[in-house]
Amino acid sequence: MAVRSTRARVVLCRTAWADVLTEAAEWAGRPGQARYLFRPSSHVRGTNTVTNFLARAKEPPVTPRLVMGRTRATWLVDAVEARMHLPTLMAAAGLTTLRSIDRILPHVRNLTPQQAAAALKEF
Repeated sequence: MAVRSTRARVVLCRTAWADVLTEAAEWAGRPGQARYLFRPSSHVRGTNTVTNFLARAKEPPVTPRLVMGRTRATWLVDAVEARMHLPTLMAAAGLTTLRSIDRILPHVRNLTPQQAAAALKEF
């Protein structure tokens, strides 16, 4: 999806969410509709739009509070566990050193000894 603005860029979407995002983008592209996919009725945009939205959201008592940093870390852990090519992941996340990855490694699930042996044999 292309983002138009002073920070124009292409934003990739995980395959699992592609249909939802495509449908939302088609709706937003209709004449007379808002041009924002997130909070379309909001007419004020600033920094921390998502963080401010999450801070005001009412959560069920058993739901942990959403924190953007933790959300990003979860995305990184999922990508590492899916065996994403590390330089590609780092570029997509805007990371420049392996120290950035070091913080999430304790949260990455280990393979079983059998899975590790099979992976090492295939290497």
